[in-house]
Amino acid sequence: MAVEELEAELPRLIEEQVALRIQQMTATLQQELETAHVRALEAFVQDVNVKLVKRISALETNITSQGEAMSELRGHLRRTEDNLVRLITGVERLTRDLPAGKL
Repeated sequence: MAVEELEAELPRLIEEQVALRIQQMTATLQQELETAHVRALEAFVQDVNVKLVKRISALETNITSQGEAMSELRGHLRRTEDNLVRLITGVERLTRDLPAGKL
């Protein structure tokens, strides 16, 4: 009778063990997928950070260069204004010094 009971119980026991093993494999697979997903996201974030740092660095370099160029232009502007004031002053002096009929 024990053999007959074992034969009757065997499909249920096999199904329980298979179901348990499938659950374990599913949990392992899900954990591996989550780990791979986290690694992929971390790699993506790292890549974005590296690119962002490079772009920010390039922008800072460009801003510095533009600031230097603006300072140089301000110097040229001041010299041009000074030269223009001297020119106008010289022309005014000439017109004042010329006799009235010679203009």
